[in-house]
Amino acid sequence: MRSAVISPLASGAGHVAGGTAANLFAGQNLSDAFYNSFDGIGKSIAIGTAIGVSATVATCYANGISPLSGKSIQPPARIVTPDGVVLPEGAEIPNNLIDNPYYPGKGSYGIIDQNGNFQEIVRIDQGTPPGFKGPNESHFHLNNKKHIFDASKWPWWKK
Repeated sequence: MRSAVISPLASGAGHVAGGTAANLFAGQNLSDAFYNSFDGIGKSIAIGTAIGVSATVATCYANGISPLSGKSIQPPARIVTPDGVVLPEGAEIPNNLIDNPYYPGKGSYGIIDQNGNFQEIVRIDQGTPPGFKGPNESHFHLNNKKHIFDASKWPWWKK
């Protein structure tokens, strides 16, 4: 949006400054050189705006940024644990949780309770393949609760 405002102003100012200088070198006095420099300014503004805005848009997309919002349009990076579990960006499994000994490497983490039983705290699931029953996107469960799709809820232990 900034480029849409600045590009025409810069193009117009450049046209007037360049035109005035060219007219002065052509032998016109300052008043006439400045007045005559406005000839064709509309075309310069149109071309300058098109170049400025398109260059800004192209640069934004090349860097993974929305030209309208200024926010990243890249999908969030995913981190894969040694067990092959996909986690939200910046996530890790807390050190006090262990991999489920009865379901190892499948994204189930928890603690061994005082009776020696595994108690699941968090489970990270991949999306269900299309055509199969279940959610078709990655999600996680806390304390055997429903599907949680909002990655901003991770890390739950820091909230």
